[in-house]
Amino acid sequence: MKTLSALAGTLLLAAAAAADVVHDFSNLSPADRLYTTTWAANIKNRKVIDGALHGDTVKHPAHFSIDEVDLPFDRAQLLVVEMMASPGTLAMQAHANLKQPSASYIAKKLVTDGKFHHYVFDFEELPKVKFSRRLHNFRINPTTGKDGGHFAIRSIRLMPKQQHMPGVTAVVPRAPKKLEVPEFFQLFNGGKANAPTSLSVSYDEKGLLIDFKSAID
Repeated sequence: MKTLSALAGTLLLAAAAAADVVHDFSNLSPADRLYTTTWAANIKNRKVIDGALHGDTVKHPAHFSIDEVDLPFDRAQLLVVEMMASPGTLAMQAHANLKQPSASYIAKKLVTDGKFHHYVFDFEELPKVKFSRRLHNFRINPTTGKDGGHFAIRSIRLMPKQQHMPGVTAVVPRAPKKLEVPEFFQLFNGGKANAPTSLSVSYDEKGLLIDFKSAID
């Protein structure tokens, strides 16, 4: 086993310099007040429980305030929302580039099985946003439906496409949890690695820990 550790002072600061907009309700920051306490239309009973923002929508359209980001488009092509919705809700909408005339939005059907799911909105589907090459702002309508419904959101994140890997949690797991890669494959033929190989990554306030295990020295 080979173990590499590095101080977060270098790695985490470098990551922060290139970071996009992230709202992670497990560790509230002043930027999260847009969703937790400030104006929102037809969204009631907002509270953070076990790291998730809970709320009720009383009717459509129920939406949060506009989130001003003004990012180059190549840093904000995707909006990824980790969310749970109650039965009876229909869809979630993501609106973008609201400084332009008329609204541009994408709608995603919600899975209402009581579990959290990642919903990925590709702003390249909106011609006005793609043409401008900047994402000025966005907002989300958490649920639509005649009678509204209950929802919970763990995280809201803007990211470039190259950072998103389908099937992998979009937000870095919080310590002491680990990101586990149980096995590797051969790049050229797609077969399993010649020797059992695994990788795990964890971090805390002081450092980044990488565990790399392989039968090959």
